[in-house]
Amino acid sequence: MVFDAKSQTLQCESCGHQVLIINDASKVVEHTLTRDKLAGLRPDPGRKTSTMECKGCGAKIEVDADCTAGDCPYCGNVYVLAKKQEEVLPPDGIVPFKIDYKQVGEIFRTWLEKRKFAPNALKNLYQSGKLSGMYLPYWTFDAKARAYYTAQGGKHRTEQRRGSDGKMHTVTHTDWFVTSGTVTHNFDDVLVRATQHMDLALLDNVESFGTTKAASWSPDYFAGYRAECYTKPLESGHQDARKQMERRLESDARQDVLSRFDAVKDLKINPAYMNETYKYLMLPVYTTSYQYGNETYHVVINGETGAIAGSYPKSPVKIILFIVAIIVIILLIFLMTK
Repeated sequence: MVFDAKSQTLQCESCGHQVLIINDASKVVEHTLTRDKLAGLRPDPGRKTSTMECKGCGAKIEVDADCTAGDCPYCGNVYVLAKKQEEVLPPDGIVPFKIDYKQVGEIFRTWLEKRKFAPNALKNLYQSGKLSGMYLPYWTFDAKARAYYTAQGGKHRTEQRRGSDGKMHTVTHTDWFVTSGTVTHNFDDVLVRATQHMDLALLDNVESFGTTKAASWSPDYFAGYRAECYTKPLESGHQDARKQMERRLESDARQDVLSRFDAVKDLKINPAYMNETYKYLMLPVYTTSYQYGNETYHVVINGETGAIAGSYPKSPVKIILFIVAIIVIILLIFLMTK
């Protein structure tokens, strides 16, 4: 039986029989963030999956315990069962796939067809390319934050001056004043990737998940899909989350100054965090990698929303023909208006 994204059940591929996956929302809990938790987390003693290690890029993939080999969704190379299975933390929740392999294949095909400068040979890639459904590990962090800030607020004023050309010109001056204040923000589910193998630039373009409606974790969701165990420790993830929070607090402080002044500079914040919590989630993406020439290209598709981002080769011939066509059009317009 495999997980069926449409019905959100386990389904037999032979007869279509479906089995309901129990979702207990009470099990998707936020854990209090403590120094002990940051220092290290205890592994799951009842692990039912195995770690597969790719010989090509070193990615560690979570698969069914009886799986022994497969293709790496990151680099396309073969990964093999790690000699020593690693014990990992069980997820607190999971956002299941909502888009199945048939739908994602169509999304990928449509995306490829819109790459106007891609080589013609690439247009048939969706027929032979292998899309892999993958659950990626993420940390989420919550916090109540307050930041005291200091800055200089600027007030603009204008005056008329006669220039060297003898004409009057408007000159703008800015008078700067020391100011301070406090901003607060309640952060909910600040998302931090716990993987270090996925193309992070591509993830930036598809990373929008309904984490607040995550289902309670069950290994049944892994049936027919892969999952990567986390490689970024909680402490490192917490540091990344704090940086995201600080950027938001700085933005809020800047807007607070601009509500009273025309400009701002020398902004500094002193943040404090309270009621910090975290959870460990698995989020769905489809990935594929392919070789073209001597380069490897990657595509990532959000398994919940269908958002897609990817890299692809450009055909020099198509680019040259496009430039020539533009030049010809410009020349024709010029000759017609002459």
